[in-house]
Amino acid sequence: MLTIANKRLFIPNAIYIPTKDGKEGKDFDRDDCTLLLVDGEFSHGEVYTEEAWNHGGEPAYMQQRGRFFLPDGSELPAGRVQLLPDTCIVKLPERRHWCEDVQKLAARIFGVYALDRLQHFHLCEICASYELWSLETQYEETDEVAADENKRDELNQMILEGDGQTEPVTYMHVCDIEPMFRRNRRCRPGQLPRNDAGGYRLRGITAVTWDGVMEEIAELRCNGNI
Repeated sequence: MLTIANKRLFIPNAIYIPTKDGKEGKDFDRDDCTLLLVDGEFSHGEVYTEEAWNHGGEPAYMQQRGRFFLPDGSELPAGRVQLLPDTCIVKLPERRHWCEDVQKLAARIFGVYALDRLQHFHLCEICASYELWSLETQYEETDEVAADENKRDELNQMILEGDGQTEPVTYMHVCDIEPMFRRNRRCRPGQLPRNDAGGYRLRGITAVTWDGVMEEIAELRCNGNI
């Protein structure tokens, strides 16, 4: 255990979610829960409450490869501890996947996806993958379409119909997604990537479960903030 002087600021990256009748999943918010900090690596870490971390106390839980348990090695008697979602957005070039009619009207087309950067999946292979949740398609019209309201409406309708047939979840290798968060490839909410693809961390999310995260993202989408 580190001395107080050597410890970094308490920045929560995990949370204890209690067992409560009538509340589960997306219904939980941070007021129901206890914010925690996992100090260590994925292979092994000590988990502290804010009070214990700031005052040199003992860890409340231990973490080993994503599994949380009490310091004596026993299981939690109630509730659960999990990592807080690290919610990110990626925008992937997908123009070539669309039909010729759409390609004629759009100069660039991007699929927009949400992911939890802390969750890795191994799909019958050694390489880890991210789980990408499809949100919408964003595009840049050709100059001709931008000047014609009817063509803009036609393109938008075809995009919406195509989105309705998109698989809700897909997977891509972590090594292919991570470069999109580098400084020269990051993009901003409401904007298309400057280059072939881009991503960014979604700030301001307060949900503690992925269901809740997706609800907050839906609200942001209504305001064009994705």
